[in-house]
Amino acid sequence: ENNAIYLIDKVSGDTIDTGYPESATGNYSFMAAPGSYRLIYTAPGYYSQHQDTTIAVATPPGLIRLDDIILDKNPPPGEKIDLSDIPVVDQIDPGILIKDLRIYDVTDDDLHDTSILYYTVQVMALYNPVDISYFKHVDDIRVFYNENDFFYRYTTGVFKNKNDAYAHRDMLIRLGYPADLFVKKVTRGTGEKNVLSKQYYSIQLKATSVPLDINTTFRGLKGVRETKEIDGMYHYL
Repeated sequence: ENNAIYLIDKVSGDTIDTGYPESATGNYSFMAAPGSYRLIYTAPGYYSQHQDTTIAVATPPGLIRLDDIILDKNPPPGEKIDLSDIPVVDQIDPGILIKDLRIYDVTDDDLHDTSILYYTVQVMALYNPVDISYFKHVDDIRVFYNENDFFYRYTTGVFKNKNDAYAHRDMLIRLGYPADLFVKKVTRGTGEKNVLSKQYYSIQLKATSVPLDINTTFRGLKGVRETKEIDGMYHYL
């Protein structure tokens, strides 16, 4: 295939040359003066990759051979997955319901937090248990329940490295999931109680596209909660 490789000067950022494979051998070749370079390998439908090399002044004239680069395929965007109408079920399968761990937002200080067990991707958070078969392209859904806010949090993936969790999130978005997916950190919980098999209902007071000041907007009401749902709106309950 006639895919391009770009030769970039690492100091100036300029593209020095664009190479294509020789018709007879399929090899690429470049002529370059001493300096630091980056080769960017490209192909339609694949993730680009790069390789750095340096030609020193003392390097004898001749051929410098670089290792082959294999590009990873970039799958086409998947059909959009609608998570707004998932059927409610009576209870969550005890095999996937997590009651002894806690899930929190990630922070810049997580690298030094020794209490973190792993990172995961939150697909959605709801007040009621739902049919997890609606979550496509994943077969490891786990559900965290929080007795403080009554949310069931549906998650996928167990990652020691935060960047791996972000990569998993990005893959799910490419496969059609909403862009509003969150990477979360998981720690041990204390004082857990058994989760009762029941549904919770709340009264929605307002839904807006921008966050509101709860104390001002709902003056006189106690216990008002703000949640950002998969529709991108801020819901006040």
